[in-house]
Amino acid sequence: MIYLVEILISGIVMGSMYSLISLGLVIIYKPTRVLNFAHGDISMVGAYFGVQACLMMQLTLGLTIGLLIPFAFIVGGAIGPLLNIPLKQNRITSIVIASLSMGIVIQELLVLKFGAFPFYLPAIFPEKSLDLPVISIQYANLLIIAISVVVMLVMLSFFKFTKFGIAMRAVCQNREASLVMGINPTVVVAFSWGLASVIGMISCFLLSSRMGAFPLLGITVVIKAFTGAVIGGLTSLVGAVFGAFLVGIIDSLVGGYFSGDYQTIAAFMALLLILLLRPNGLFVKKSL
Repeated sequence: MIYLVEILISGIVMGSMYSLISLGLVIIYKPTRVLNFAHGDISMVGAYFGVQACLMMQLTLGLTIGLLIPFAFIVGGAIGPLLNIPLKQNRITSIVIASLSMGIVIQELLVLKFGAFPFYLPAIFPEKSLDLPVISIQYANLLIIAISVVVMLVMLSFFKFTKFGIAMRAVCQNREASLVMGINPTVVVAFSWGLASVIGMISCFLLSSRMGAFPLLGITVVIKAFTGAVIGGLTSLVGAVFGAFLVGIIDSLVGGYFSGDYQTIAAFMALLLILLLRPNGLFVKKSL
């Protein structure tokens, strides 16, 4: 039982990081109806930025994340409109291919600049553990979960209570009607890419504390995040979070009781089962 609890905690930690990537995928998909396959690689840039800031500039965790947020927003806000040029011409296939190409370009540039070997964060997280009656939980894991939950709550509150968040929801529901109401969809799309990049880069930066920053980190994590987003529903923010946590827990259970070689297989088997029973995802009722 103690081993099971430890596995579940590990799954929640991984799920909390997957959920941020899933949120980014959904935030871009809702107003554009385009899956950004470069999202993981763009997020990986944040991991390198954060690790280099900690290693070379000796910055604290809080200051690093504080610098990472504007950096990520600028990068995402610049890449989004560039890749969305084909979208204006109703060429969805072109933007999908463009995002794949962008991801490969980012990977190769990072290999040329930093090499293929991973960079590991210094000890920015507390190494102590919280001792409970039956198990001990590392403060690092608690901090990762806390940061992820705070980011998710801020995002959900932003979409529900702020004017710009409501404007983004309006563009998602009806692009033409939002134009009539004076909302500029181009600005909303650019903001969506920037916002998605912020939470994606924060997630990959946190993930690099466990796995290191390496060129294939983005594609590794986006596969799991995409699986979680589809399970929950590509148009549901809550569904994306739930699906990502589910994938994280499945990963930990399969890795803990069987082998890490079967983790991806188990996640995709769960995805196939959900698609057979609920083709639109667990949290989406209407057809996409």
